[in-house]
Amino acid sequence: MLLWRTFPLSESGELHMTPNLSILDACSAANIDIMLEGMANLIAAAIDRNIPNQGTHSQRVAALAASIAKKLGLPQEEIKRIYMAGLFHDFGKLFLPSRVLIKTEPLSDDDWSFIKLHPQLGSTFLERIPAFQNIAMDVLHHHERIDGLGYPRQLSGEDIPLGSRVIAVAGAYDTMTTINPYRTKVEKDIACEILIKDSGTHFDGGVVQAFLATLGYKKIGA
Repeated sequence: MLLWRTFPLSESGELHMTPNLSILDACSAANIDIMLEGMANLIAAAIDRNIPNQGTHSQRVAALAASIAKKLGLPQEEIKRIYMAGLFHDFGKLFLPSRVLIKTEPLSDDDWSFIKLHPQLGSTFLERIPAFQNIAMDVLHHHERIDGLGYPRQLSGEDIPLGSRVIAVAGAYDTMTTINPYRTKVEKDIACEILIKDSGTHFDGGVVQAFLATLGYKKIGA
């Protein structure tokens, strides 16, 4: 579908392009949502493809985050928004030095200082795109901790957006249970025990329990 029409070259030789508003106006809200979701999945695939050892991490985290949001009883629009934020949570890593992303040995303090920039970088970009502005804060704060020891703003408790708290749990579980250059892969039951142990400090306890319920984990609250 052609959404742009071109105009003749200006005196400076530049080609001007402006939105074809008649076509955009003809698109239903449902069609626009489908287009945006398709675009988001395409970008997420590009993110994962361009980050070594990433696999399909962004898409897995998005699916897990949506399952948690559903278990929490959130409205459908909120579930969809958190899913989209999950797709884009690592977007900022595309702007990091490749030498940091391809490292297989333990990261230095300088390396971690770069890694910790990725939520801000991703959020800053998303804020510039009207269709994705509503997920920028979830992306910005997905590495905050309940005890205030996370980054980039050291938010704590319910000051952290709920979407960010959901993505934090989904992202940690996926990272722990898949091959990753930063840490050793663990079994799913062990990952669940770690989430339980770190509830109330690193992770939101209610979000962790909702996640474990989606897995059918039998030791909830243990």
